[in-house]
Amino acid sequence: MSTVGFVLVAVLFCLKLLWNIAIPYALAARAFKSKPGQANGISLIPFVEIVLLLAAVVLSAFRSLAWPWSSAGVAFIGMAMIVASYVHMVVAGSLAGWIARWLRNRHVSGPPS
Repeated sequence: MSTVGFVLVAVLFCLKLLWNIAIPYALAARAFKSKPGQANGISLIPFVEIVLLLAAVVLSAFRSLAWPWSSAGVAFIGMAMIVASYVHMVVAGSLAGWIARWLRNRHVSGPPS
């Protein structure tokens, strides 16, 4: 039963990380489509990753497997994945936001005469 639970938690954890990776692109698309000064937001809910990671660590403790499936391995790899997803979010968000603003300004002003 712990294997099924672990796989379920791991899938949910990966889906949440995919959400983190998709956020900058969704915000950039909204920024391009929206009017200047119009506020848009997306909820991050960062505690979800921590809860899912803690559940995966607890479930991996019952399985008593070797690295990387041990509790320490799951905790280390899971934290690295969380940090990487947020670093990607910041870097990609900055780049995608800059590109969206540049495209919107270029689209609004039209081609040079």
